[in-house]
Order: sequence, then C-alpha cells, then structure tokens
Amino acid sequence: MNFFNKNKQNLLVSSNLNIEGTCKNFSELSVEEIASIKKIKLENFKNSEIKNSFELNIIDHRSFHFLILQNKNLIAYSRLVPPSSNFKNLTLERFCVANAYKGRGISRILIKLIIDKAANLFPREVLSLSSLEDTKLFYEKFGFSSNYFTHDENGNLHYFMTRKSK
Repeated sequence: MNFFNKNKQNLLVSSNLNIEGTCKNFSELSVEEIASIKKIKLENFKNSEIKNSFELNIIDHRSFHFLILQNKNLIAYSRLVPPSSNFKNLTLERFCVANAYKGRGISRILIKLIIDKAANLFPREVLSLSSLEDTKLFYEKFGFSSNYFTHDENGNLHYFMTRKSK
C-alpha cells in the first residue's frame, strides 16, 4: 500500500488527504516543530513519569524524527533511535497520533513511512518497539512479532516486539 508520492522537496505527499510525511534529523527540526512534538506527546502520554521524559535529551539529537502533517499542522509523530550502547536494536519510540485524527488511518501512514525509511537507512537491523496490549495487533499487521515477554512500563503492561528486515 503506497500512501505517498515524492515531491520536489523529497517529502512524501498524499494529495487526496492533503497530508505530508517526512523524516528529519533533530538539527532539521524547527522550534515550532519541536513545540508541536511536545504537545502531541503530552496529549498521548498522560502518565506523569512520561511527561517528565519529554525534555530534550541526547537520544533526540541522534534519532530520526517522523512527522505527519496536514495543512502544515502536526497530526502524528514518532522517533527512530539507531542502535547503540543504550539501544541494542533499532528502536521505534513515542508513536502517537493527535486525538482528533485517531481512527482515520494516520497510524498506518506513519508506520509505513517508518518501516520504509528504516529499511533504507538500516537494511539489516531488527526494528524493535514496546507496545501496549491494545496496540499489539496493529503492529502485528505490519510484521512485528512478540515473544510475549511482557513488562510493566509506567504502570502499563507492554509487549516487547520486533520486526526483521526483509
């Protein structure tokens, strides 16, 4: 399923939904985009421990940031953390969609954009993430599997999931 076509600025664009999807390094993010990212994360992650983790850190600076915009407004966000001493695998984090856009297929657009870009940037890496039980089936539709090891993360049950490169 191809949602986007590339335009002159190398952004991925879906004309029928007036949606743009892009991947940026931290240094490419504008002050406005950083503020929008913080806002959408606060909307999606209400746990106070998570709220405290929204301050910018070194991981943000070395991650790839995925933004889905509609009419220049951020409607979905996630970051991809390259493997390192802190992250054994390529790791997908902070996957979120603005509440007003949930149930409209935006999550599918965002995950497809991430999977495609990850395959280009890190063709041999395993992509990993932590999923709530109610989002586990969504990720499975995109090739993620779980060893069913669950853990408590900020008071919520999570599954460690991985997706092998193809």
